[in-house]
Amino acid sequence: SCRAWPGPASTPMYLGTDGVMQGGSHKKTYDITVKDISVNGFAVVCSIDADLDLGARTRISFTDRELRRDFRIRGLVVRKTEIDPTTVIYGCKLPYESDAIGKYIAMKQRMHRAESKF
Repeated sequence: SCRAWPGPASTPMYLGTDGVMQGGSHKKTYDITVKDISVNGFAVVCSIDADLDLGARTRISFTDRELRRDFRIRGLVVRKTEIDPTTVIYGCKLPYESDAIGKYIAMKQRMHRAESKF
């Protein structure tokens, strides 16, 4: 089988967008900031320890206000980094590579390139 050479969509794109995360066996919901996203996964910043173990299933929801588009994305926790007592970053991988997220990233990059030309 042939795999495409990793392109810009495989590199995480910074978002900094507010959203919510639900996960773990307790299915609690937490306010988050979606730090970045790629076709392989995403990272979120949480102001408290959501007590999610590595391998835990999680789901995030956020709205891209520029594009007026809602997102609901599932992932598996693969990394947890405690920055300080009030900041935890969770790195999550997608259960599959997402073409839809790749198209979203490409669209956002084109928009920002067009804005930077002015």
